[in-house]
Amino acid sequence: MAVASRRLAALTPLRKSAIEWRNWIWHRMNLKISASSISAKERDEAERAFIRYYMEQSDRPRRFFDLESKHGKLEPLAQVDLSPKRTAKVDICYSGRRVQRTIQLRSTVRELKALISRLLDLPAARLRVFYVDTEISRIQDVIAADELRFLHKQLYTYHVQDGDQFLVQEK
Repeated sequence: MAVASRRLAALTPLRKSAIEWRNWIWHRMNLKISASSISAKERDEAERAFIRYYMEQSDRPRRFFDLESKHGKLEPLAQVDLSPKRTAKVDICYSGRRVQRTIQLRSTVRELKALISRLLDLPAARLRVFYVDTEISRIQDVIAADELRFLHKQLYTYHVQDGDQFLVQEK
């Protein structure tokens, strides 16, 4: 118990002014956070993240300018859009004819069959539609076709991409 109280007394600055207290905290934070050492790489990345965060803010703290003088003016990070695609340009093939259409990937197999039915002037109930993933077909040198049997299934679940094909057969 006495050892713990001596450590606490050694760490606690007594009767310090606000500036000395802030400097003491800053010094302790520079050495360790949560009792773990901060590597030079981690510090550098954190400082750069701090600069990039405040680059777009109108009210910048003084530390921003200190770090900016240390690291220089940084370019903003690239904006990467990871949202899923909503549409795809596909080929619809039926008895030697090829029609290119842009389809909504959130639409269902039933809606695709209705579109194909209007294009070909055939009833949707008499159509068999196969999805051909051109990328897999190119890699394997085999036409990989999946029949679209489940009318409620959305097209994005088949991983439809631009350039893929739908083969249509009459029942």
